[in-house]
Amino acid sequence: MGPAASQLIRVASLEGVIFKGVGGAYTVAHKNGAEIKGFYTCTARGIFRLKGITPLIGDYVDFDITDEGKRTGSITSIRPRINELTRPRAANIGQVVVVAAADEPKLNPGLLDRYLMLTEYAGIPSMVCINKIDLIASGRYDSLLSMYNEAGYRVFKSSTTTGYGLGELVGVMDDAVSLLAGPSGVGKTSMINILSSEDDRKTGQVSAKTSRGKHTTRHTEILRVGNNGYLVDTPGFTLIELGQIPTTEYDSLFREFKPYIGKCRFSNCCHITENDCAIKEQIGKTINPIRYESYVRALKERQGAI
Repeated sequence: MGPAASQLIRVASLEGVIFKGVGGAYTVAHKNGAEIKGFYTCTARGIFRLKGITPLIGDYVDFDITDEGKRTGSITSIRPRINELTRPRAANIGQVVVVAAADEPKLNPGLLDRYLMLTEYAGIPSMVCINKIDLIASGRYDSLLSMYNEAGYRVFKSSTTTGYGLGELVGVMDDAVSLLAGPSGVGKTSMINILSSEDDRKTGQVSAKTSRGKHTTRHTEILRVGNNGYLVDTPGFTLIELGQIPTTEYDSLFREFKPYIGKCRFSNCCHITENDCAIKEQIGKTINPIRYESYVRALKERQGAI
């Protein structure tokens, strides 16, 4: 058998999970149950591009080995996704930890709420982590943290300088696929240096000119955390677009709004200027004014009013 013929020989398709994707090359972990048997650098078949399908980090796939010595392969199919996030792009996520900084950059509840809107729309359980708490006076954000607790989110405080709170985070990430999301500069990379055993991450400083983080993480990838957990590291974004979400669903993405949806006088109530609005009646009661303002601003920006 000549070399050309031997190159056509393929073993049976293997099961795997995409751990990383850069420039059309995907790092696929060959899994046998919970055990990782090895990693292969794979390309995706052209049929995916023709169908407008982009493989995502977290996708369960079938792949063929093209060269065992070089550990290369070809992704032949993508299995149905349990869920999908559009920004950051990832699939089959068990839970999302939305990270904000207590300072440097200054905490922005509006941006934090937009991340939470995306996770709610995707149907992925989420929690909030306020990092860099060593930079502020004790108790400074207690009322804000209570606001998210009252809205139904589990809230953590952490510091990569002192290590405070990181052990608790590892505990909730064990035996799960967790995704860290949040603006650049909030300390996600430094957190991953501690949370993950794969600590060759680079950290970036916050730009003094823009008060934004320098985008250290350039791509999304999966790392190990805890005994049997996986952590999805993602690039930071300082602008979150909600264009893929119908504006009629914005109110349902705020957990504390849900008991009052459908109880307004008008069936198409936007909860801004209308009278007899059940949601507006709860502002300052069961709905925090800060969260309500996040809703209003997001809706008006989408409608072009701001």
